[in-house]
Amino acid sequence: MLNMSKDIMIKLDTKFPNFRASVSEKYKQASTFLIEKKDQLISIVKEKLGDEKSNKISEYYENAKGSVSDTYDRAKEKVKNWYEEFREN
Repeated sequence: MLNMSKDIMIKLDTKFPNFRASVSEKYKQASTFLIEKKDQLISIVKEKLGDEKSNKISEYYENAKGSVSDTYDRAKEKVKNWYEEFREN
C-alpha cells in the first residue's frame, strides 16, 4: 500500500512539478480565509445574542462535542473487540 502511494506521488511529481507546494500554499490560504470568516461570524453571533446566551451555546457545544467523541471511542473499541474475536474464530 505504501509503495503504491509512493508510486502515485512520483507520477504526480513527474507530471505536475511543484504540485505539492502549490497544494500546500492553497491550503494555507484557504485555512487562513476560513479562520478569519469563522472569527467574524462568532463576533456577529455574540453581538446579536449577548454574552450570556453565547456562553450557554458554547458550553452546550463543548459538552456535545465531548459526548460525541466519547461515543465514537466506545463504538470504535467495540468494533475492534468484535473484529479481534471474529478473526480468532
